[in-house]
Amino acid sequence: MSTSQTKIIKVGVVGVGHLGRHHARNLSSLKGVKLVGIFDTDKAKAQEIAKIYHTNSFESLEQLLSHTDAVTVVTPTKTHYQVAEQALRAGCDVLVEKPITATLKEADGLIHIAEKFGRILQVGHIERFNGAIQAIQDLIDQPLFIECHRLAPYNPRGTDVPVILDLAIHDLDIVLGFVHSPIRAIGAVGAPIISKSADIGNIRIEFENGCVANITVSRVSAKATRKIRFFQKNCYFSVDLLNKTVDVFRKKVDIDLLTRTDKSGYTEVINDGSGGSLLEKIVDYQRIIADQTEPLRAELASFIECIQMNRTPLVSGREGRRALSAAYRIIKIIRENPIFS
Repeated sequence: MSTSQTKIIKVGVVGVGHLGRHHARNLSSLKGVKLVGIFDTDKAKAQEIAKIYHTNSFESLEQLLSHTDAVTVVTPTKTHYQVAEQALRAGCDVLVEKPITATLKEADGLIHIAEKFGRILQVGHIERFNGAIQAIQDLIDQPLFIECHRLAPYNPRGTDVPVILDLAIHDLDIVLGFVHSPIRAIGAVGAPIISKSADIGNIRIEFENGCVANITVSRVSAKATRKIRFFQKNCYFSVDLLNKTVDVFRKKVDIDLLTRTDKSGYTEVINDGSGGSLLEKIVDYQRIIADQTEPLRAELASFIECIQMNRTPLVSGREGRRALSAAYRIIKIIRENPIFS
């Protein structure tokens, strides 16, 4: 679709707390978008953010919906279903922040309503739009093992839910997006350290195709770390989500061609005069500096493009539901097998 033919999408933001104000900031400057207004139950906050981004503060959700083509729902998880359902029924396309809803029943309800009314339902799993994940999207092929580490300093915001819903759900969504196979088994441990729910956790997921994913999360760490490693045949990817870089290691020659073993079983490296370590001869190394675009901006731009092109979102309602289902299975396992009793 040419620029001259691109429909300007009228968008509203529901909820302008810590994350919602960043939705408003990005939407106010995105091409193809008119930020028509915001709604928040905190009227003073709504007016403050509306003034900053030169838009309107609406007195009710109904009023906002009557002026928009689409909304982003950035409210507490327990209200996701109520707000998103009302928006979908009003004829709006919806981006709802992660997790999709508070329960699987609610997730099923939203998916059904979106399909019934022919509306787009996207879930805000922002890491799918991280430049580093985008850079490997077409490079990952049948991974054998995935290792995720997501560690963060303690922040009271978000600790009303277990760390699995707060942090691990990001990695669950990424892993499930790359491993196209049903889950065969899950093992998990976790424990509360500061809050009343689990603050640390370790998860092992086995898939029917043989892939194994290990996810470690903590919200009581000294510094932030967000890394994922993908291992597949003849190749290994080390993804740094914070710095948006990818280190790629590819096998270029069999080790048997560079070593020899004598009758006693002693193995030595053949000196071919080229210098360098054995690892350098076996493995080709490449660093990818990924797109540094703010992931939230990329996510919102993709949402708008899906509306304009009538395209299924990268993270649809069904994918959001899939991650939530896995998260609740893990939470149940942790609760049934407490570390501290």
